[in-house]
Amino acid sequence: MGYHYLVERDGQVVAGRPVTMRGAHCRAAGMNGRSLGVAVIGNLEERESYPAQETALTHLLTKLTRQYGIKPERVLGHNEVTGAVTACPGRWLNMDELRRRLAMAAGQEEQKRYRLWRVQVGAFRERRNAERLAAKLREYGLEVWVTSD
Repeated sequence: MGYHYLVERDGQVVAGRPVTMRGAHCRAAGMNGRSLGVAVIGNLEERESYPAQETALTHLLTKLTRQYGIKPERVLGHNEVTGAVTACPGRWLNMDELRRRLAMAAGQEEQKRYRLWRVQVGAFRERRNAERLAAKLREYGLEVWVTSD
């Protein structure tokens, strides 16, 4: 298989070539040697992908963009590569929407990483009230600590 990953119809992600191995998924612009190839099973020119595929693709690409420091705007469909003459990935895979989802996930990760919340005990009658608020904020994925000063 020329791809590094394959997304099945049921959303299962199958590993293809090791990421350390040159791909065989897009000759145009030398992409085989400088990109990761991800394929989605099906003809997305003729029909939509399955919801499980779309979810799995978004999760996989979110993981890969974080792991390799790839900006969402650098995630390209085959037909967006300079010199590629193909309809792939097809009219039913909206690359702009996919990149938007990846950017949103990257923004949430960035926000989670750099936004710290401090709950000051002195603002409450009892420390346990401060702890309750901190617990609620953590439920929203925020990093929180309780302090007395």
